[in-house]
Amino acid sequence: MPRSYYEVLDVTADCTADDIRRAYHLAARRYHPDKRTASAAAYNGGHPHAGGEQDGSSLTNNSGYHQFLRVQEAYETLRHAELREQYDANLARDEMREKREQEVVVVSDEIAVDDMRREVLEGEDGESDEVLFTHQCRCGDLYEITEEEVMGGVDIVPCTGCSLHIRVLRKGTKLSR
Repeated sequence: MPRSYYEVLDVTADCTADDIRRAYHLAARRYHPDKRTASAAAYNGGHPHAGGEQDGSSLTNNSGYHQFLRVQEAYETLRHAELREQYDANLARDEMREKREQEVVVVSDEIAVDDMRREVLEGEDGESDEVLFTHQCRCGDLYEITEEEVMGGVDIVPCTGCSLHIRVLRKGTKLSR
């Protein structure tokens, strides 16, 4: 079963709105329950349940109906720019979380976020400020994590200069007010 809405519509994540619309129309014709019943009837000589295969045909129509609903859901999300942007962000976050869960990482230290250096990076062109927590690694480079990542549950942070990782502890955290 396709994992993402892009796979449901058989398009790439960088496709245009027109590509999404075309792919939706193709998939809708393929999976729409009325179209599937009509094609099954034509295949069976005009009788939708010819040959005593009523149960199998019903099962096929049911799975086709669910596939059609998935196609409809994918289209309704991807055709609106704002919903698509939110979906893409969630998809990227989920892929990152899945990748992180599959990695075997040795944590070299545990650091409380309160013990990390807090920096506020001013946003540009009306963007909001970003809060960054840093801690110096023994290699001389830094561990860096944003406040948003901390609030999102990220706790394993790689060094920007070597292969070491730390676990960031949130207990007693004084984040943005």
